[in-house]
Amino acid sequence: MNLRALMFCGFAIAASSIAEAQRPAPKKPSATARNVAAEPARYTLELVSPREAGTSPSPEDQSPPIPAGHRIFKAYPELAYEIRAVVIGGSYPFHYALTNAPSGMTIEAQTGEIRWPKPKGDRATPTITVTDAEGTSRTSTWTINVAADGFRFVDAVRGDDSNPGTLDAPWKSLAKIKASEAVGAAVYFRTGTYKTTGMQAGGGDTWVRVEYNGRYHPVQWLAYPGEKPVIDNDYSPTGDQGRFIRLTGSSESPVYLDGLEITNSRHIGLQYGSGSCDFAVFRRLAIRDIAEGIEGANSAGIMTLTSQGDPSWYAAYQDNDFHHNAPGGIKQYSQKKLLWENCRFRDSGIGPDLKSDVVRFEVRGCTFQNNRQDLAGLFGNMHPARGGEITGEIRFNRMLCGGSPTMIALEVNQDGLANTIHIYRNTLLGVVNVRNTDSADGPFHFSRNVIVNVGSGADRVRFEAVSDPSRIVFSENLAGGPGDGIVDAEGDLIGTYRSFVGKRGHQLPKARD
Repeated sequence: MNLRALMFCGFAIAASSIAEAQRPAPKKPSATARNVAAEPARYTLELVSPREAGTSPSPEDQSPPIPAGHRIFKAYPELAYEIRAVVIGGSYPFHYALTNAPSGMTIEAQTGEIRWPKPKGDRATPTITVTDAEGTSRTSTWTINVAADGFRFVDAVRGDDSNPGTLDAPWKSLAKIKASEAVGAAVYFRTGTYKTTGMQAGGGDTWVRVEYNGRYHPVQWLAYPGEKPVIDNDYSPTGDQGRFIRLTGSSESPVYLDGLEITNSRHIGLQYGSGSCDFAVFRRLAIRDIAEGIEGANSAGIMTLTSQGDPSWYAAYQDNDFHHNAPGGIKQYSQKKLLWENCRFRDSGIGPDLKSDVVRFEVRGCTFQNNRQDLAGLFGNMHPARGGEITGEIRFNRMLCGGSPTMIALEVNQDGLANTIHIYRNTLLGVVNVRNTDSADGPFHFSRNVIVNVGSGADRVRFEAVSDPSRIVFSENLAGGPGDGIVDAEGDLIGTYRSFVGKRGHQLPKARD
């Protein structure tokens, strides 16, 4: 696919459906504006994890402490320990480093991915330091206990539910995990397909589900290193409606999913129970082939429950691939200091949806590509349940609309209740829409983005039912039409515009830039 595939500028957007802002004709940033420094931090840098058990990322904000039952504090002997640091706020990009690390433990300096291939001894106490682009640092030491106790294993091919669930004698099924008394254990899944078929389910005809609650069941599920287990929800359009899984953490044992594939659902791949269940992690998941079999039931790859006024803190979605789903990847409710990082939302019906009661969210480094319907990128209400709370930031993402003049790469403030949102250093190919904005909303800050679409105005952002345009603030965006030769089909700057790499849009400089 090349730039020609993006040339949908010949299509017209109906003027009756848009309230356009009247702004001066587009112009390139000045030579002075091009020489920008690191993006200033909009929010305080917080090292969410890893950190010492019982400590809080933001004590002054009365944020909860990370519990000692979190997955990051335990490793199985000789079995690769793999986690990723969770950081919000600050000035991106970050640099990560370890000190006092045990032999063999490494960290990826740009991403914060930590790997210890063969944990040995009884424990390790490494220290992590994250430094942002302005030089602000956060440091924490955490203790990793190395022991077989606290882990269980399940193997759909070679396991048996009469086994004790050890590495050498694994369980076989999801039913056994639910029936076990291994509260707080981390469960390793070996290669194979796992189904909820035949398990007792609740939820009536709409949310037919099997529930795992951290107070009674293990809710930390990990793919065995190097293997690819699949959870098949067993939906058939002409037969079984299937059962999706709802996971709810506890104050001692947060939800932690890593490396699993989830597929074949009627309308929800996985549901997460919100409200006083903090520090959840969803990492390296592949969620695909989710149908939209029920209208208005919040169909999604992952859907979180609403808990108005009592959001969960510090949930992290990292390195997930949501693809080939009828609905969007995520429908997100009731989260505070939420992170979506380096997730892909692709080849699906629509994009993901930030709903209500999302207080201080951050969407960073994600890709939205080849979603088919008009809401092809990021959209949603994007507002807190209570007035006056800060909403969040959207930065360093690629949103590629897919080739139609009606496809929306980003839509802000759907129901007219959102507060401050900072939208910066994104590459947005497609319609960018701000809705329902009056003097009580926002402000919505668009700065140093690359925006390419068929619209008009200085920054090519469309206004719909906006009565107070002053609440949308623009600064140094690089905007143009699909035929202007600004980017290629992947959203990367081309030609003379490569001089803006590291200064506009999602791209960070490489050694050759």
